[in-house]
Amino acid sequence: MLMLSLGERLRAWRKANRLTAEQVAALLGVSRVTIWHWERTERKANKPYREHIETLIARPFGMDQALDAQAEERDQVNSLRLHQEIRVSKERIAFLAGVNPADVEINISY
Repeated sequence: MLMLSLGERLRAWRKANRLTAEQVAALLGVSRVTIWHWERTERKANKPYREHIETLIARPFGMDQALDAQAEERDQVNSLRLHQEIRVSKERIAFLAGVNPADVEINISY
C-alpha cells in the first residue's frame, strides 16, 4: 500500500476543498512558498506545523469556520508577541535612559 507523505496529503486535501496555496498558507500562518515546498516534499514541516496540518486535514472543512478560528488564534498569538516585544523594548529603553522600565511608556497607534 502506497503511503502519501504529509505534504502530499496536504495537497490532496487542499485540492479536494478547492483551496489555493495562499488560503492554506493563511490558515497555517506560513507563506505560500512554504506550502509549495511542503506539498512537493522538498521540505518537511517542523513538529508544531506537522501537528497543525494533521489536525487540519483530519476533519471536514468549513472555510468560514476554519478561517475564523485560525484568524482568532493567530490574533491571540500576535497579541502575545506584541506585548512581549513592548516589554522587552521598555526594558531596553529604560536601560539606555537609565530609568526604571515602569517609567517608560510606549504608545502605538495605527
